[in-house]
Amino acid sequence: MALAIFFFSSKFISFKIKKVNKMQKELIKWYQQNKRDFPWRKDQDPYHIWISEIMLQQTTTETVIPYYERFLEKFSTIEALASASLEEVYKMWEGLGYYRRAKHLHESAQIIVEKYQGKFPNEYNDILSLKGIGEYTAGAISSIAYGKQVPAVDGNVLRIISRYYLLKENIAETKVQKKIYQIVQELILNQDASAFNQGMMDLGATICKPVHPLCSRCPIQKECLAFKNKQMDVLPINIKKIKKMYPKKAFFQAAEAQGPTDHSNKTISINDLRDYSPRIFFIINCKPNPPFRRNTARSGARKQAERAPGLRFATRTLRIRRPSALVFISN
Repeated sequence: MALAIFFFSSKFISFKIKKVNKMQKELIKWYQQNKRDFPWRKDQDPYHIWISEIMLQQTTTETVIPYYERFLEKFSTIEALASASLEEVYKMWEGLGYYRRAKHLHESAQIIVEKYQGKFPNEYNDILSLKGIGEYTAGAISSIAYGKQVPAVDGNVLRIISRYYLLKENIAETKVQKKIYQIVQELILNQDASAFNQGMMDLGATICKPVHPLCSRCPIQKECLAFKNKQMDVLPINIKKIKKMYPKKAFFQAAEAQGPTDHSNKTISINDLRDYSPRIFFIINCKPNPPFRRNTARSGARKQAERAPGLRFATRTLRIRRPSALVFISN
């Protein structure tokens, strides 16, 4: 019996390793043949990769390219960036938005000059300690510039791994993100981490998209469990927690129906609700396309309110678009 279990386990492990290696090889091969042409991919200079990764936070690649080239033309080295004034850095950043990123770049450049003699650090923890750098950016720099086997897990990677392994867990949760990080850590073991991480970036951006993924063009489609089970449009599960809201601190987005065709949005503060019941049943968040029928929204809310003693629906009818949460407000 024990021998049979051992044989089965060994066979399963062997199959899993074989499957994983196939996925890695297919992805790396696809990336090498189809990688996107970006100026920061022309070399493995950690300074260049660092600047590009910070600029790419919250910004599209098409927007970043001209800013990246102008920025490096002005600040060609870490020393040049560190010795510049913050106003000069802001000037070169003008139009990119999120100016805290520029400030962190400037401060980190000064730290690198003082602590590392102007050479970008090559250890993951040292990179992670710099301002404005999180686990993803540190992983990207470590793997691309130095070839270290460190995962670079962003939204693209969370989505791809969730679909590939049919993970029906909420990727917005920290514990699930840690689980996926560990999976990627195993995948890049003894592999070309630079090509693998960049392959995941390109695959998520061009093929394994959040909506309507192009599965027919995917290099790892054959072993993708979401594709086999036709769950591509369902996964990943990404439900962000709704923050608890308190009186006098909360603002609620609602669409107030003032007529049959008026769908104008209105922001309602807690102070605006003083004329209503002390406890109000309220529906929030609203991007209607198309908007709910007036009677349906009103009657549905009333039915819910009637089931709970002490609650009543606000006297004004609300026009609700895709309601995302039900909230009880207490004064």
